[in-house]
Amino acid sequence: MTNAPCGWKGISCSDGHVTKIELIDNKLKGYIPESIGNLGNLTALYLSSNQLSGPIPESIGNLGNLTRLYLDNNNLSGPIPKSLINLNNLEDLYVSKNKFSCDEIPSSLINPKDCTVVSTTTLISIAIGSAIAIGLAFLFLL
Repeated sequence: MTNAPCGWKGISCSDGHVTKIELIDNKLKGYIPESIGNLGNLTALYLSSNQLSGPIPESIGNLGNLTRLYLDNNNLSGPIPKSLINLNNLEDLYVSKNKFSCDEIPSSLINPKDCTVVSTTTLISIAIGSAIAIGLAFLFLL
């Protein structure tokens, strides 16, 4: 355990634990690591407008304190992880302007007609408060 990250630009901490990562428009490239799920005190993850690629890691579902997840305007692809159902405190979810295809996006999160119009650059912007957990619970019962 070290407080080193707490002094980094874009990182906020409380009691030596990372609580917020705000790295919007930083030209970040590569994948979001599975180890992101180890940041149990994280309440906000802002990675919008970078050049991130690959899937959203399944371990995102381990972030039980997460209230805000902004991954929009990147090059992410693959399925939206079902582990998002575990995020009971999630209020805002933004994953628009990525490279998800229609079959990789839960139908309860998007209108299929919209997906057809925008082809593989599917737009999802969700900011529906605590109702997201209810919507995701319904989704995974299908």
